[in-house]
Amino acid sequence: MVSKINKSKIILTDVDEVLLDFTAGYHEFMINSDFHYPFSEKQEWRAYHDLGWSEEEKVKIMMDFAHSDYFKSIPAKECALSVIEDLKSDGWRFVAITSCLTGSEDQCYQTTHTNRMDNLERFFGNVF
Repeated sequence: MVSKINKSKIILTDVDEVLLDFTAGYHEFMINSDFHYPFSEKQEWRAYHDLGWSEEEKVKIMMDFAHSDYFKSIPAKECALSVIEDLKSDGWRFVAITSCLTGSEDQCYQTTHTNRMDNLERFFGNVF
């Protein structure tokens, strides 16, 4: 198994804000949610951390997002589309590294995983 991996062309990559425009997807989710959300336009990610939400509210918001159709519809970064396609044509495969708010007892990992993979495969095919 190790020798097979060593001969493969594999790239490990983060997903959010590298392959997918997480902030755009999160913004779409929030403007259509029932949560207090003061922004009408997409903000830098750090702006969302200062809205006065409790930790419980932040976790609920992120879980609701991860389980939503918005999560599996996060748009791809334009530059990632061309780079991944070029590398794919050269025989590279990818391992996606992402946290997706792991560790919450209320999270359905299967739903989160399915949504994330549906999103990645929609834009990048079967390179993961």
